[in-house]
Amino acid sequence: MRWRFVDWLPIVGLLLAATAGATPSSLTRVVLAFDLKVDSPLPPSGFVVLREVAENARPEMRVSLEVGKEVAVSLPPGTRWEIRGTLAGFWLEGRTILVGNLSPTTERFAMWPLGRIAGTVRRPRGTLPQHVVVTTLAAPILRGPTAFPRGLINCPIDSKGAWSCELPATRYDLGVSVEGYVPQYLWGVQVPAGATVALGQYPLERGASVAGWVISPDAPLDPRHSRVGLTFASLTDDLTAADRARRTRREVAISAVGFFQFSGVAPGLYDLSAAQPGLAETRVGGILVQAATESFLREPLILHKPRVLDLNLEPPVDPFDRPWTLRVIRAGRPGPAFDAETLYDRVAPRSGEVQVAGATPGFYSIDVSDAGGQRVLAERIEILDPESARRTLRVAQVAIEGRVSLGGEPLPAELWFGGRKGRISVPFMTDTEGRFSGLLPDAPTWLVEIEANSPSVHVHREVRIPATRQTDGAKRIDLKIPANRLSGRVVDERGTPVEGSEVGLVGSDGSQVQRTGGEGTFEFRNFEAGPIEVSASFKRETFSDQVQLTVGEQDEVGPIELHLFPGKKLDFAVRDPGGPIAGALVFAAVLPSASLLGQTRTDAQGRATFRLPRDLEANILFVGAPGFALRSLPFEPSETVHDVLLAPESGGRLRLTLPEKARTGELVLEVFVDGHLIPLTVLRRWAQTQGIVATSIEDDLTFPSLAPGRYRACLRADENRAEPCSEGTLEAGADLNLPLEGPP
Repeated sequence: MRWRFVDWLPIVGLLLAATAGATPSSLTRVVLAFDLKVDSPLPPSGFVVLREVAENARPEMRVSLEVGKEVAVSLPPGTRWEIRGTLAGFWLEGRTILVGNLSPTTERFAMWPLGRIAGTVRRPRGTLPQHVVVTTLAAPILRGPTAFPRGLINCPIDSKGAWSCELPATRYDLGVSVEGYVPQYLWGVQVPAGATVALGQYPLERGASVAGWVISPDAPLDPRHSRVGLTFASLTDDLTAADRARRTRREVAISAVGFFQFSGVAPGLYDLSAAQPGLAETRVGGILVQAATESFLREPLILHKPRVLDLNLEPPVDPFDRPWTLRVIRAGRPGPAFDAETLYDRVAPRSGEVQVAGATPGFYSIDVSDAGGQRVLAERIEILDPESARRTLRVAQVAIEGRVSLGGEPLPAELWFGGRKGRISVPFMTDTEGRFSGLLPDAPTWLVEIEANSPSVHVHREVRIPATRQTDGAKRIDLKIPANRLSGRVVDERGTPVEGSEVGLVGSDGSQVQRTGGEGTFEFRNFEAGPIEVSASFKRETFSDQVQLTVGEQDEVGPIELHLFPGKKLDFAVRDPGGPIAGALVFAAVLPSASLLGQTRTDAQGRATFRLPRDLEANILFVGAPGFALRSLPFEPSETVHDVLLAPESGGRLRLTLPEKARTGELVLEVFVDGHLIPLTVLRRWAQTQGIVATSIEDDLTFPSLAPGRYRACLRADENRAEPCSEGTLEAGADLNLPLEGPP
């Protein structure tokens, strides 16, 4: 059978020669070197096939191969090639490569002699399955690197229930499975070169299962005392939580290698927990189990020694001499549901000193509220070590007063600093003259939601809090709302009104989106005066051109008409060497500005389509998926179909430390990878899929699981001037810390 790889190396430079019309000086010399990983008495000889990956591919080439001898080929720069080997009794690592510049390069390939594994399946009632699937298991990184090829192979079953297939000769941890049955796992299987190892009988047990790994960087795992628990999470009866857990909880031991498996699991949604004496319990929720399948955790459960989270509230009491209320939540992993655990939720001591036991490395949400229940501080922190578990929470408040006006006239209204549904939402009610006053958590900027009934007004404004105070100690904030209006309608190519189309208005105060009514009509009111851009789309398939206007504070403009035209198609398929990747997150953008044009996910076949306005040209994709790092992929705008090949490599974590002026909005953050600007929206949305949620610029920003590369972060004051940048190389599985400093 043919071996199908699932962990090839990343695409790197190289390939082919003998190209029609190419001169020797225009070709790249590539040396192919082959290393035998396991001693074997069999002399390997055969050939290597070089096949170009292109629409109009050059002829396939075959190169003779002998172990210990290098093969030199000359290939056109910029071409991609697939390398496969055919050697009797041997397995050759294969991969796809991209030829670099004209500098000579060397590519090394691993080679193993072949052995054979064999076994039998216990005959179930009815017809025997056609084949078993054998998978090589990659242990978590803390258990050390794997020294064997990773992949899967289909092994046919004969009429007597026997099966066998070839594998590269080395030592493996193997998974053996048949569709619809619970997989079986075998540890430390040594496949001998030129011989067969018997794996015994595989009992076919129907049903679903849950499996995964447990690791601990702080202490050795103890199989005698460590346990993994599985709890059904979807009960809705009136039983207490303890009763539900007792009735639905199952436990299994963790093996000596840190592996666990639950078999015979009913379909549903489950929570998992792992525990060992002396280590803090870890939990993950939202494990979806489907009938006759195995749910295998992509990430291991990690057991840490418990730590104490030391928090110090400053000031220790609120302005009315009342103690604060503190809530600490340990964030869970992202998945079908976010698992979280509340560690502390009560009134803090008057000293302001709080110790929260049971903390482990990870992310925590911390909320501080006053005696009236008003949240005044909301932070998200990460604990990495004992030092980062000591935190001072500074709860600063400032007195404000101000006035709301509409077109210069007082406007009685309700205000929500932070938005009505914000994590911190501070309400104010004006008097009949539009005046308001009160205490506000001290922050440089706020998003303010403003609502009035007569006349009807509902707007959002970003407000910068002044640095100076008035003589009475309060800071003055006047909210001036323009009394302008823009109306129009959206029609298709035939002039027919389009109901339900999206109309966007972009101005100096941000963007707004509306859906058109039954006659295709729309209306925007009370937006900031100045230049604006208006455009429409319908189901992301048809688009209007952008209309640019300048509207004053009292102007009424319209009706204007926006005509929809079919958008340009941008098709792509995302895969790894093992096949298509479903659920990959893909962003399309325009360089050099990195303006984001759209976002989508791939279907079950790893395919998706962007529809773009006819006047816009995407030229870069940002692609990430579960188990894969987020990477940037520039392309030519003339291309309409894109085949995105991802390598299952470890991503790194980028940390940015920002100065005060970045958090107040006076400086704008820009992040580059390998010279390409990455939209902050892409980084934030990707971070959210990894369980990190940040709604505003904070002291530190963390972006996990990014592809290795050269990263640069800058703070820009305006279009023509940037403060000094910080840059460095992000390695796979490592952290890159980039401290940024503002102007002196």
